[in-house]
Parts: sequence; structure tokens; C-alpha cells
Amino acid sequence: MKNCVIYTRVSTTEQAQNGFSLKRQLEDCKNFAKRQGYNVMNIFEECGESAKTTDRTELKALMEYCSANKITIDALVLWKIDRLSRNMEDYYCLNSFFNKLDIEILSATETNDNSAIGKLSRNMLGVFAQFENDQKSERVTAGMKQAFMEGKWLWKAPYGYKLVNGNMYHDDEKAPIVKRIYELFSTGIYTQSQIRTILQRENVSVSSSQMFCILKNAVYCGRMYCPSLSENMVKGNFEPIISEELYDKVQILRNGVKPIVTSYLRNNAEFPLRQFILCPFCGEPLTASKSTGRKNKKYAYYHCYNKECRSQVRVPKDKLEQMFIDYLSELKPSEDYMLLFKQNVKTTYKNAVKTRGNIISKLKQDLKVLQEKKGKLVDMYIEGKLREADYKLKSEQFEEEEKRIKLCLSDAEISGDDFEKCFDFVCNALENIDKLWQESDLDTKQRLQKIFFPQGLVYENNGFRNSSNSWFYIKKGGLLPPDFKMVPPSEFESLSTP
Repeated sequence: MKNCVIYTRVSTTEQAQNGFSLKRQLEDCKNFAKRQGYNVMNIFEECGESAKTTDRTELKALMEYCSANKITIDALVLWKIDRLSRNMEDYYCLNSFFNKLDIEILSATETNDNSAIGKLSRNMLGVFAQFENDQKSERVTAGMKQAFMEGKWLWKAPYGYKLVNGNMYHDDEKAPIVKRIYELFSTGIYTQSQIRTILQRENVSVSSSQMFCILKNAVYCGRMYCPSLSENMVKGNFEPIISEELYDKVQILRNGVKPIVTSYLRNNAEFPLRQFILCPFCGEPLTASKSTGRKNKKYAYYHCYNKECRSQVRVPKDKLEQMFIDYLSELKPSEDYMLLFKQNVKTTYKNAVKTRGNIISKLKQDLKVLQEKKGKLVDMYIEGKLREADYKLKSEQFEEEEKRIKLCLSDAEISGDDFEKCFDFVCNALENIDKLWQESDLDTKQRLQKIFFPQGLVYENNGFRNSSNSWFYIKKGGLLPPDFKMVPPSEFESLSTP
């Protein structure tokens, strides 16, 4: 009695649409083997695997088994030839493989004639199987393209979104995190690593690779791009997490614009003034460390690390930091100055709002004109008055100009609520700078130091010397005479010029 092995395969789609169940295939193959007088040595069932490639679990196992038992196996029984492969190149390779093992490939439902006509028939079946597979692929691609052009997201939901019945919605927990990441990065103050640290303090874990992907993915502003489906950006039919203006601003910062304020990366919370206070003799920033005294007690000092400096400045940590707090207290603006400061800033803000309003109107008009030009460009292309290459070039120029105008519009917008909150915070910081510094974490302390004293402070004669305070940080009593009542805004502005 001759021996055979049976191989059956079904993909999920085929089983759902055509009912090509493994049970049915196996029954037909067993009946065929019995009629032809074959003893079934082994059965290999491939469930949910496509025949587009040979990278299939059971097919590999079948080939290994046949190679090891080629002497005793006479035939490989399939339900149909296309169960083996739907790719002609793969089919020829597999056919050659089994021929070398002297194993005949038999179909339980198709012709097995070994004549020239029979071989041609089997080859044609293989050709038609690939043709059917290619047709399915084209239909799937066309369907994906149509869905994509209609704004449907076709892949796994990105961080911040979730898929429900094929539609994409905000993830209530993660969407606010995405928005916060963009808002922090758009300030130009924080690096990606610093944003991750801020989020970690809030018990939110985002890996560096996730952060990178989030900040470059246009899907968060509602834009979708897939070169294999469309050459152009497509607007998604889901709700964006951020605005297009915020996304474009972040991309500009990612592509090389330097941060507005750079922070010191001195991560020892025990020495917040390290690398900030300067040596009065060599001008180098002081470092800090602990030394061991009697009975192994540790003493913390700020000191000059420059070995060539003749001063060898060395100040106890507690003393220097208390001196700095006292110095901040002395520099707090007077009540009269703060009154004038608030009045003047509010007046300046109102004027700025008016000016910005004019700028916004002009930008909106420019945007309207540009969009009309884009419409005319499309019309000329459709009418055949413009070559495709010229259309693409001009279209790209218009797109870039539109992004620039929208970004300018975003920068020009002023939120009254944001102004009031920011202004109240600034005034509170100016009036309580000593307490604010004491109560802040290391990162905030160093940022305050950088903002108020951009060039650092020189430690000198048990005090500090500084010639480059920020423009709004005026020494108490240094601006206004004792009998001050009111100063015209123009005079105030001249005195407060950087």
C-alpha cells in the first residue's frame, strides 16, 4: 500500500466568505486517498494563514517531515492546488522541492493527469489562483484607498486614541497627556527628556521612543499621510487632539529652532546654586561638594574648582543660600513700583491686543486670497491648462505659504484668560520671589535664577554683585523717589527698556 501526507489550509477570510473549512477539506482528502489506495501517514492543517508566501508554520513542518521521511512517502494530497500556494513563483519552487523528493502532488478535487495536457491544466490552475489573489489584493487596496481618502484611520490606534467599531475616538486618559506634551514642548523651554521628567512626577510614564513618535505624528492635529495610498495629506474624520497651528509650531522647534530659555542641567537638588554663583577673582562658576570633618560628620560647601584661582573661595552651603534668599528679599519691588507696573502692563496689553487685531485681520485676508489662488490652480489643472509637474510645484508652494500664515495667526492670537493668569503669576513671583524660590523644586529654582539673573551672580565681600538683572527686576527704591505718585507711561517705558 502506498503512503501519503495531507496538507489543508484556510485563511480567515476564505473560511468566513466561502466556507472552505478545514474539516471539509480533510474529509475530501481522506476520501480521495482511500479511493486511490493511499495510507495517510500524517496530516498538516494550516489555520488562518495566507498563501501569498511560503512563510507558514505548518507548511514548514510539512517540508521538514517530507525531507526526513522521503523514502516512505509517495504523495502529497491537497484539497486544491491553490492550497499549496497562490503565487506562481512559490508554486514552481514547492513543486520542484517535492519532485526532488520523488513525492507526487495530488489534488483531491482537480485533475491529476500527468500528460502534457494535465500538467498544463495544473499550471493554469496555479496561474488562475495567483490571478484571483492579485485581484483580491487590488480590491483590498482600492477599498483601503477609498476609506483613507474619506478620512478613515485604517491602522492600530496611536497613543492617545482608541478604536471603537472601526472609528477612532479620544482616549480619555491618554489624549490629555498628548496635548500636555505638545503644549510643554511648544514653549521652547523644555527638552523631550525634561518633559518626560515632568510627566513622571505626575505618575505618567512615557518612553523616549513614544515621546519622539508623539511629537512628529501629524495624526494628532487631524492630518493623515500614507504615500502608498495618496500623495497628498488627507484630513481625518476623527476629532484632533491638538490644533494644526500647535503641531506646526512644534515641528519648527523640532527642526532646529533653539529653545527660548535654556535651563541648567544641574540635577543635584541639594546644591541649587551650583554653576550659578560666580567666583569674584576668576569668574568661573562655583561648584559644590561635601567634606568630612571630625567624627565623620559631613559639611557642605560651595567653592571655586579652578585650581589656578588665587582666591580659593569656600562658603558653607547654608550661609550662601541664606544670603541669596536675603538678596532676593532686598530686590523685591516696592508697592508703588508694582502699582505702576500693573497699570502700565495692562495699558500696553490693550494696545497690543488692538495691534494684533489688525495683524490678524491682515493675515486672514492673506489666507483668503491664497485659498482662492489654490482653487484657481486646481481649475487650471483640471482644464488641462497646467502641466502636472508645474501644478505639483505651485501646489507645494501654496501649501507652505498656507502653513506659514496659519502659524502666524496662531502666534498672533491673544487669550485674555491666559494673559490674566500669566500676569497674576508674574506679579506674585515678583512680590514673593524669596518665598517662591525657597518652596520650589530644583528645576523651578534654576529657571528662576536663569530668568532673573541671566549672567549669574558674583559672590563678593559676603554679598553679591550683579550688573545684568532682567529688565523688570528693579532694586527696591532704586526706581522711584520717596514722594512718587504717578509717572507718565512713556517715561516708565523708557526707564524699563532692557
